[in-house]
Amino acid sequence: MRICKNTDLKERARELRNHMTPQETLLWNACLKRLPIQVYRQYIIENYIVDFFCRKARLVIEVDGLQHYTMDGMKYDKRRSSRIEKYGILILRFSNLDIDHNLKNVGQYIENVIQERLQYLNDEPDD
Repeated sequence: MRICKNTDLKERARELRNHMTPQETLLWNACLKRLPIQVYRQYIIENYIVDFFCRKARLVIEVDGLQHYTMDGMKYDKRRSSRIEKYGILILRFSNLDIDHNLKNVGQYIENVIQERLQYLNDEPDD
């Protein structure tokens, strides 16, 4: 299934790429940019910009600050996730604290999930 993108968000996505949070930068530099599979930063899916997206594994990686743990933030994330998941995309969420205090394990977990997803997606029968 082709992923729809709101191209009006291109400039905003570029701004977010150029001004990542400290935790996004840490995860990107320590783990994601070193993977043997391409991971995109601030990728547009429909009307949303996700922190990181691995197209081949159909995987979104989100780094959540405090605003994601408010009632409004959780409602928004739930709506957003349901829209994104309709494309067969799995969403992994990590808190800023996860990145700050457990980066090595977060990176290893992401690598494991990518490998599992690639295996799963390659084993799917063709339609």
